[in-house]
Amino acid sequence: MIDVAIVGAGLSGLAAACALQEHGLRVTVFEARDRVGGRTHVVDGFDYGAGWIHGTEGNPIANLARQLGLTPFFTGGDSSYIGGWEALAIAGLAQGEKDRCLLAGDRALDRAFAMILNAEADVSLAAALDAAVAELGLDARDAEAARWHLT
Repeated sequence: MIDVAIVGAGLSGLAAACALQEHGLRVTVFEARDRVGGRTHVVDGFDYGAGWIHGTEGNPIANLARQLGLTPFFTGGDSSYIGGWEALAIAGLAQGEKDRCLLAGDRALDRAFAMILNAEADVSLAAALDAAVAELGLDARDAEAARWHLT
């Protein structure tokens, strides 16, 4: 028996589950993906979701990270790369490859939106994006970049 069902194992879902459990409720979290974390997902230095916390003082996400034993660090201000610009060499992808992936993602989203606008029946964005990825012949990395744009 459960008291509360939470849909989504992203940061909000997990935070809600923790808070409810602290108050003695029995909680089950349901997640559609094969991983937890929602939009927070980084693989080999490539940010597929929220890769950094904007502002660490008084930020509840930063506080949660500290409670989980994670230590925030300054990434260099305007840099969008974990570890700052200096980390590009160890991120697994060169800047040009990252740019190419994101452009492929843009193309797939543009195609998905066109499919939705021209569809005779309702079609979900997820279904249209899957069809666009297949039509464009995107590899797994480029397909993930396309899905990243939706987060």
